[in-house]
Amino acid sequence: RAIAAGIPFGWVTADEAYGGNGPLRAFLEEQKVSYVLAVSRGHVITTPAGRRRADDLAGRLPKGAWQRLSCGDGAKGEHRYDWAVIATSRPETSLLIRRSISRPCDLAFYLCHTPRPVPLGRLVKVAGARWAVEECFQAGKNEAGLDHYQVKLYQAWYRYVTLAMLTQAFLAVTRAALADDSATLASSANEIRRMFTALCAPSRDQQHARRWSRWRHRHQERLRHSQQQRQRQRQRQ
Repeated sequence: RAIAAGIPFGWVTADEAYGGNGPLRAFLEEQKVSYVLAVSRGHVITTPAGRRRADDLAGRLPKGAWQRLSCGDGAKGEHRYDWAVIATSRPETSLLIRRSISRPCDLAFYLCHTPRPVPLGRLVKVAGARWAVEECFQAGKNEAGLDHYQVKLYQAWYRYVTLAMLTQAFLAVTRAALADDSATLASSANEIRRMFTALCAPSRDQQHARRWSRWRHRHQERLRHSQQQRQRQRQRQ
């Protein structure tokens, strides 16, 4: 529907449930849409040397084939992993492999299709973009009740989900409007929702609500700093 409507986008990325769908991959390739789709470790790849499982190909890679790159920022700092690309029998298709720095046996696999050659860093950024999408859905469920509907008709479901998305958009816009360049940690959507509820409720001490919010904000900043320190120590090891 997005392609038929002419909505502009550059890439498609998704988890294993979609990466293992052959007809979906064939459709995207027919439409010349680039994708980075997660696949299982048992996914069979056709290489110039023959057909191999994805995890078998990862085990054959030399040490110099891996590059340490960041695929984006998270709540606990950068998502840094070791990455490698393996060519397949088709020049426009490749296998992207992600390896954990602290646990080298923890691997993830992505099947990539690019009508034109792209650098490894670009594939890594697209693979990491899926986290932002998943975090957005999770935030919608937690903060706006995106999955709390109890309806059976499509029209009622559509109205509910639209209102939930509007609520999430309000929280996101408010968070951006309250952003302070001098602050080390921006207010979260969860904190804005709590403050909005506290300030709109009748007969409440607004000063107490603001002090409580500032205390939570300082606590979150200390927690974030501590998590980043532990992450840097693990990376040095």
